[in-house]
Amino acid sequence: MKQVRQGSLKFDGFRPFASFAFEQKLSLSAPETPAKFASQLAAEIRKATDDDKFVFGHRTESMFAAMVTSLGSVKLIKGEDGTDCFAEDETLEVPDFRVVLQDGRQLLIEAKNFHQGDAPTKPFRMKANYVDSLTAYAKLMKCDLCIAVYWSRWNLWSLTTPAAFSRSGDWCTTDLGTAMKFNAMSLVGDVMVGTKMPLKMVFEVEHLSEARPEPTTREFEARITNVYASCAGRRIEDATESRIAFYMMLYGNLVEETIPVFHDDRLVAFEHVFNKEQETDQGFELVGSLSSMFSRFYRHATSDQDKGGVKQIHARTRPGALGQLIPKGFKGDALPLWILHQRPGEPGESIKE
Repeated sequence: MKQVRQGSLKFDGFRPFASFAFEQKLSLSAPETPAKFASQLAAEIRKATDDDKFVFGHRTESMFAAMVTSLGSVKLIKGEDGTDCFAEDETLEVPDFRVVLQDGRQLLIEAKNFHQGDAPTKPFRMKANYVDSLTAYAKLMKCDLCIAVYWSRWNLWSLTTPAAFSRSGDWCTTDLGTAMKFNAMSLVGDVMVGTKMPLKMVFEVEHLSEARPEPTTREFEARITNVYASCAGRRIEDATESRIAFYMMLYGNLVEETIPVFHDDRLVAFEHVFNKEQETDQGFELVGSLSSMFSRFYRHATSDQDKGGVKQIHARTRPGALGQLIPKGFKGDALPLWILHQRPGEPGESIKE
């Protein structure tokens, strides 16, 4: 995928400035108009950045667009909301994104952030009249409507039609189990990835100290001479396999421990060992979905690691990079992979694969 339009401060900034001048009955060319606009804009931005729900919601929207772009499996994704819209039905709500799939079908997608807090089984809900207004817009556009939910506590994405929600009174509700059962993230290129355990990131070193440190010794010298990955005890030599393994270790749903390796009382390596917290006996373990691994990267890149919270809503990514991580038809040698494509038990027949 390639970017066909990039926003510019000149054009994107001029539109709200012109609207402000029109509403305030000010001349665009008057010297005081930019200052008045800047003053009001600064006040609104301060309110926005002080609203955690607002900021996290916008980061989730940006993360969804970046993830779909990085997966590179759709023909087009563009923002649908954010510009003027005029309609006979004033109750219409415009979804966040329009996505064109490889077969030409179009989806309108509303992306939502949901944090369950201290209630890990808390269901996600939306106002029923809001869902109806989104649905009415999608029907007018002759598109399917999907709701993308980022379950932040679990670092999981679901993509379903409103049919996966139950309606009761003023609310439409779904829980994590139902959302995962009907999850259609595969439509935008998402897959689950598994491999054998453990994965290791090995740093070979030259021990510069005279002897192995005693238990009371806190410092010794070593120099890294080589870095490589291994899978289930087998060293990975292939560049593509190494790239996949490092990405899974960095962003997969794995637990890590660091182990020093000594030989004849000298440090020869230290290993970052990655395993599933609870292993099975099936011969491989699921590391996670591509969407979850990307989201873990995105959250790390956009979070303030010292103060907490969000420092940016955008991260620097490359279109198609995630989709190219595992080449089509790839068969690992030292890194065997299990690729799982979920076919959703979707009640809305129109978006089935």
